Amino acid sequence: EASRVDYYDSAGAVQPLRDVAALTARSVLTQSWRKLLLVMVGMPARGKSFIAHKLHAFLSWSGHATRVFNVGQHRRGEATEGRSANSEASFFDSSNATAKAKRETLAMEVLESVFEWFESGGGEIAVFDATNSTRARREAIASRVPPDVTMVFVESVCDDRAVIEANMRIKVAASPDFRGMDPERALSDLRERIANYEKVYEPVGDDEPCPYIKLFNFSSKVTTKLCFGRLAKTVVPYLMAVHSDDRPVYLTALAPTLAEPEFIAPHTDDDIGTKLAQWWWGTTRSSCSLSSSDRGHSRLQILASTLTPALDAALAIQRRRPDLVTLSHTSALNPLFLGELQRRSIVACLENDTDLGARSFHDRLDGGESYADLVSRLESCILDLEASVDPILIITHATPARALRAYFLGIDVARCMGATTSPETKALANREPAVLELRARVGGGWAERVHFL
Repeated sequence: EASRVDYYDSAGAVQPLRDVAALTARSVLTQSWRKLLLVMVGMPARGKSFIAHKLHAFLSWSGHATRVFNVGQHRRGEATEGRSANSEASFFDSSNATAKAKRETLAMEVLESVFEWFESGGGEIAVFDATNSTRARREAIASRVPPDVTMVFVESVCDDRAVIEANMRIKVAASPDFRGMDPERALSDLRERIANYEKVYEPVGDDEPCPYIKLFNFSSKVTTKLCFGRLAKTVVPYLMAVHSDDRPVYLTALAPTLAEPEFIAPHTDDDIGTKLAQWWWGTTRSSCSLSSSDRGHSRLQILASTLTPALDAALAIQRRRPDLVTLSHTSALNPLFLGELQRRSIVACLENDTDLGARSFHDRLDGGESYADLVSRLESCILDLEASVDPILIITHATPARALRAYFLGIDVARCMGATTSPETKALANREPAVLELRARVGGGWAERVHFL
């Protein structure tokens, strides 16, 4: 008590600071946005499209109607064979007045399609994927944004030459701009294009009036301005978590209990922990370590639900080598709560229609959780998964496992809860003990493979 600072006790209530510009701006920007425009900024080969893809995956999975509008795709038009006429490095030379005017026209055409999508009534979040690398371009965009749309610049800054070189090689291998070209000639053309952008590139400045998020070298450093409310709660933490390094993610859904009538399976496996331990310490860890030996990745990170079977399974793996396993538990990975339906017996459930695939994203039946509720509590797990640089094993149950799979594969959550029609969905439906492995792919997607235990 002696160290307590008490000179504010009699100071009274806080007085509103209505005349402070920063607080006025915060009051406006903290409102929940109904329409959000995320404008990518940065030079070529800085990962803008990768970030745009990741944002689309996360925000769509979270229940927001999200779409990426890519100016480069519009520039290339409908060409399917050979290079587009607008793909040469000279087209991006700022001294080429005709090409410059054409680039601005193409960008504004795509921007208008963004606003048309918003006006159609279904759009919530648009990602405008282009370089937008000059102040004049950004001012032109800002001048066209309607009052009911919140705009935020997302700038990707990269000065790590190794990362840039890797991105360039990926770009020339995958982009239609370089289709059919010799790899070295394509790299030379891309370097010339980047040099043209470097001549005129202007980073987003603090004196520009719009909110911004700046990512340096894929989130090794992040700065923001005027990002409050839902933007600060969801978009900023997610962008801080994502990276492009390779690491496996493993999902396993434990056999159901009486608390999980949504998936009735013929097996109950009390020895799942032993099987998981044998699977990991037997062959899987060694193959992960070999593929990552140059980075020293040898630890396994485990995220498990708080139900007893998950706790026991996680401990069975950890106790063999506690120094090589990091273990944490979260109720976010507990099964979907079905309300009154969950309180009935399994026999009663079998006599009723309990097909979760028939539900919509926001349906709450019998006082239980909706898929929107499930996704909301799983968002923190997605941040952990995206931020991890080590192999990570998720020990959970059927509904959360399927919701997580929906995120990785860009599938509608409700559709993932339906009938099992593939080996991957069966692996998460408690039919037999299995682990679903997910590996990152170039461009931000994921590939999956099943391991039966």
